Amino acid sequence: MKFSSHLYFRTDGTLGHYPVISVDNNGVIIAIDESDRKAETAHTRFFTGVIIPEVDITKISWGSRDVFCASLRQLVDAEHEIAIGKRPGLLLLNGFDLNEFCIDNIHNRLIVNKLV
Repeated sequence: MKFSSHLYFRTDGTLGHYPVISVDNNGVIIAIDESDRKAETAHTRFFTGVIIPEVDITKISWGSRDVFCASLRQLVDAEHEIAIGKRPGLLLLNGFDLNEFCIDNIHNRLIVNKLV
């Protein structure tokens, strides 16, 4: 399966734009393609928001993009980052302003489970 969104959390602790994250039937990431712009890709499910590794979102700090990234970086270890060969589980966060990263009305949805 392939998943995409406006943003995703990179291994370097920053946010990448318009990823296409491909996973196998076991939820292992087999490819990550990043683009500067949104383009349609066959057989890809696009979601509004940010794809992050499956973590406890109650521990994420909000208020700006930098604060969000810094707090998420503290929660994600090397085993659970979004990288090829990893199986972190993928969580979608949406329902908030992607420019301001304020926690007005956040929603989360598990799109790939890290558990079998």
